[in-house]
Amino acid sequence: LGVDGPLHSEGLAQFEPGDQLLLYTDGLIERRDQSIDRHIERLAELFAADTSALSVGGALDLLVAAARSSSHARGAPIDDDLAAVLIRHLHQTPS
Repeated sequence: LGVDGPLHSEGLAQFEPGDQLLLYTDGLIERRDQSIDRHIERLAELFAADTSALSVGGALDLLVAAARSSSHARGAPIDDDLAAVLIRHLHQTPS
């Protein structure tokens, strides 16, 4: 909405066993009174800290809790919708 030009592009990437792909809306990282760059960095740090050891639900809960705590610590409630999808390529079992 409100964007001119192409809305998406296509590409290919190799997705290996153990790889994870996190898709999220700006509600996870954007706060009206704070730097979006810092929240993106924090999300990347948390996600890189071996979220693969957690269940998919556990990893998403961790990221959402971190977003909520960083907002409330500065007195800025999350005032946007928040959605996240974590896709994890499971290791294949030899047949």
